[in-house]
Amino acid sequence: MRKICTVLALFFALTCSGLAAESSNPYQQYYKAFEMDRSLLVPFQGEPELLRSAGDFETARQVMFEKGFLPIGASEFQGAPQAESLAVVWARTLGASHVLLLARPVENGAANSFVQTAAFFAPAKRIGAGLMLKPLADDSRARLGIKEGVLIFAVRRDSAAGKAGLQSGDIALAVNGEPAASMPEFIALIKQYAGQENELTILRNGQIFIQGLPVY
Repeated sequence: MRKICTVLALFFALTCSGLAAESSNPYQQYYKAFEMDRSLLVPFQGEPELLRSAGDFETARQVMFEKGFLPIGASEFQGAPQAESLAVVWARTLGASHVLLLARPVENGAANSFVQTAAFFAPAKRIGAGLMLKPLADDSRARLGIKEGVLIFAVRRDSAAGKAGLQSGDIALAVNGEPAASMPEFIALIKQYAGQENELTILRNGQIFIQGLPVY
């Protein structure tokens, strides 16, 4: 009986220790998954790559998309610097191929207190045009003197859009002559003409031109 009790005590001790280690990982505790179509992702089972950045998440998202990766979620918390290995452990659990760490000092906070952000990325399938879009703000439309258009925020390098020469910062005004006043309209037009050689009306550096874009 004493041996059984000892074994049970050891089992519960190890279990509780594992739970404590799990709950003490702030990258897991404060993780929020992004809403997305996970069928767009390629399963990844290797060792996640750790990246560091002094920039912001939007810039990192742009760069990673250009390389063929999508953000699947992020963690953010304040406090003393945490071990980077904890971020890698959680990335491995998520099936993420990359984890990008950003840290900035807390304003008017303690000397060793930082806002710590970890963005988790996974490889994406090569489908569609290879564009990441953003709505065009009203003040930008007014400044440019246009009523329609969507901002091309990022272009995947190995995509149809990348090979066609589209660039981040371009503004797509129309698809096959049909104005695209919003992101939903642009996406609907691209889907409508899927499988064809489309013609995009592009505004770049004050110049308007037509760019061919096959979408499959």
